[in-house]
Amino acid sequence: YFYLELLPTQQRCIAMAATSRVLRATGRLDVIRRALASGPTESATMQAVTLAKPGGPLLFSTDVPRPAAAGNKVRVKIAACGICHRDVLDRNGAFPFMQQPTILGHEIAGTVDQVGEAVRGLSVGDRVVSLHWASCGTCTPCKRGRGTECGAPEDFLALTANGGYAEYVVAGDSAFVRVPDGWSAVQAAPVQCTYGTVWHGAITRGGLQPGETVLVTGASGGVGAAAVRLASRLGCKVIGTTTSEKKVDFIRSLGADHVVVAPDNKFFKDSRVKGGVDMVLECVGAPTFEASLRSIGRGGRVVLIGNVTVGQAPVRLGGLIINSQQIIGTDSCTAAELEQVFAFMDKAGIKPDIAATIPLADAAKAHEMLENRAVQGRVVLTVGSGQW
Repeated sequence: YFYLELLPTQQRCIAMAATSRVLRATGRLDVIRRALASGPTESATMQAVTLAKPGGPLLFSTDVPRPAAAGNKVRVKIAACGICHRDVLDRNGAFPFMQQPTILGHEIAGTVDQVGEAVRGLSVGDRVVSLHWASCGTCTPCKRGRGTECGAPEDFLALTANGGYAEYVVAGDSAFVRVPDGWSAVQAAPVQCTYGTVWHGAITRGGLQPGETVLVTGASGGVGAAAVRLASRLGCKVIGTTTSEKKVDFIRSLGADHVVVAPDNKFFKDSRVKGGVDMVLECVGAPTFEASLRSIGRGGRVVLIGNVTVGQAPVRLGGLIINSQQIIGTDSCTAAELEQVFAFMDKAGIKPDIAATIPLADAAKAHEMLENRAVQGRVVLTVGSGQW
């Protein structure tokens, strides 16, 4: 019937009459009428950007199979997905255990539209953002409220499960957290991987206190910008680092007290640093790690939040021992921490710094922007018609 609508009027009338006679004779006319009365059926496919194998291109498609939720899984209709530098690493094969093919993206915001029979904490219609994975809930760390240390994480988004460069995603219900009122999907999508990760590293793991001096590497990026804003609002003295003079004003606008421009990454030589920093929030990783260690004073901490390469970094063990210094690794945040972060940001009146919004089909362009260091803040993909 749908295709017959495309015919000229006279031909359509003749064809529809003939089709109805055939359907009535075979007993199928009533079935079709009931189906039409109940409204359109759900499409079996969706739009998505796929990666066939590491190092391959990001390919936009309109006929990727749409997933369904069952058991403890929920399906989320995606409205937005932030793009993290880890996505670039994922695309280039930094994690050997990544499924192939896969759909990248772990900074998801959307609306729950289907729940499995074992789901208890979420309902259809809930607006949610994703964590990095679904924690198992049964291992010792999970029982102690430390889901970031889960011994058997499920649905590691973009790595062992498909991620957010798509219209829909399915993952365990513990991979999602409700979003409070007053947030758009574009604003909410990057919160977990930026502010949430910094909160977990600086406060939960690093014990950051008001009045301390904090140095943030890569201070103009999505995570770096969040680190500057968060540390500043917590009452810390903040020093941001960058390799470009063009980014100084932006970093200052975030709340940095000082900005050190160091194209060679030797910011530890600056008189405002000089081994007197209480904490470094290391958002760059290997390229700046040695300089970060040389920036902290006695009892100082380097909190390793990000690593934009897969390279190694030298560590002077003697200096750590003599100066009672710490290197703290950190990853993601828990659901409880993310709820705290949203509450803190609401009270402080801050939102993530969005550099650009880009349609799903242009995800490859967004990756180019990150690789060319052409981003101040976060780039976010907008997906489908589910914006809020």
